[in-house]
Amino acid sequence: IRNGSVCTDSTGLVIEVKPKPFVSFSAESVVLGLPTSYQADDFQVDGSYTWEWDFDSDGTVDDNTAGNVDHVFGSAGSFQTTLTISDGSGCEASFMREVTVLADAEPTVLFETSIECEGTPTIFTNLSTSIPAGSTYSWDFDDDGVVDDTSVGNVEYTYGAPGNYTARLTIETPASEVFLTTNSVSIVAEPNVDFEVGVTCEGQEVSFIDASLDVGSGSYYWDFDGDGIIDSETPGDVTFTYPAVGTYVASLLIDNGSDCFGFKARNVHLSASPQAIFSFTHNTSGSSAIAQFENQSTDGVDYLWEFGDGSSSTEANPEHEFENFLDEVFEVCLTTTNGCSQDQVCQSISFMVTGIQSLDDVGIKAYPNPSYGDLFLDFVNVERNEYKIQVHDLTGKLVLEEQVDTGLTTSFQARITSKGSYLLSIVSSNLNARQKIVIR
Repeated sequence: IRNGSVCTDSTGLVIEVKPKPFVSFSAESVVLGLPTSYQADDFQVDGSYTWEWDFDSDGTVDDNTAGNVDHVFGSAGSFQTTLTISDGSGCEASFMREVTVLADAEPTVLFETSIECEGTPTIFTNLSTSIPAGSTYSWDFDDDGVVDDTSVGNVEYTYGAPGNYTARLTIETPASEVFLTTNSVSIVAEPNVDFEVGVTCEGQEVSFIDASLDVGSGSYYWDFDGDGIIDSETPGDVTFTYPAVGTYVASLLIDNGSDCFGFKARNVHLSASPQAIFSFTHNTSGSSAIAQFENQSTDGVDYLWEFGDGSSSTEANPEHEFENFLDEVFEVCLTTTNGCSQDQVCQSISFMVTGIQSLDDVGIKAYPNPSYGDLFLDFVNVERNEYKIQVHDLTGKLVLEEQVDTGLTTSFQARITSKGSYLLSIVSSNLNARQKIVIR
């Protein structure tokens, strides 16, 4: 037993399981005055067991012979003989059969069969009477003309497939007299139990679609939540509403009425309604902004992002680049579904850069402009600070990036080799300044 993840306790007992004994016997009908021969069969019985024969079931033990025994009845008629074996410690087995003592009668061949499940031995009970000693038995269990067994008394036979068969018993006496009879045998197919589970959504009925085969008019036992309590005995398709979100074990047991059982269990995961939630971080570079979206939705399976610029994504946590973001507002929407329902959330996202000033306004000089490649920056009229210097071309590509500490120097020189127009950005903790420069 485990309580949580730390505390455990255990105990054990040694249990001795003795093999269950089995005993039976057969006896042919005899004419009065001749001994009735009992042919005993036993299984898992050792020499410690006591044997008690009560030939007429009057409650009196008539013989303690272990195994085969003979008995002469004093009168004609039918007698119930009981055989009981016991190890003296609670393990015992008993068997009862009716035997017939005839005054003088014509042999009668008769047997009965049990209806069995596929794969289970069929028992053939020999009810023949007045069969002379020394007669031979021929059992043909499927009436194909081939002798399958020559046992005297009761026999067993396992058929290879379900269906209806004809069994034949032929008895030939020592006087070459032949007596025969037939009987029908029905072998029932074992139920092939299966079912499918429909959509499993919070608050909705869950459909269970029966896909079982070889059921016949069998009895159904549904347990939808694995608590061992039968929730429905409805055959075929059924529905069930679960009380809460979670994972359950649903099972179906089918009994076809002939000791044939089939069983199937499946996990059922009941999904909650999804809720769409997201956040994001971003950085800007030139004229574009790159946003990393974090999907914080619950109980979602599929996702659709719409970024408000005509593009979309089905990734769970996409990264997206917004071009020409200045002075633009993007309506970003996330829709999440899980097969039951869907939810959507939208946010208005702006990457506008505020507080932008010109270099002249903040006291920074950039010269010459235009230039032929050499650019000088003068930080004489600004407070001491750390400044990040970036130069982008008109496509937004970063062509230069430097860091200047004006506590150490008040000037900066850079060289740009390609002709064209550029955007110079200088950013610190208290300013954000830009200026267009031209390289000839």
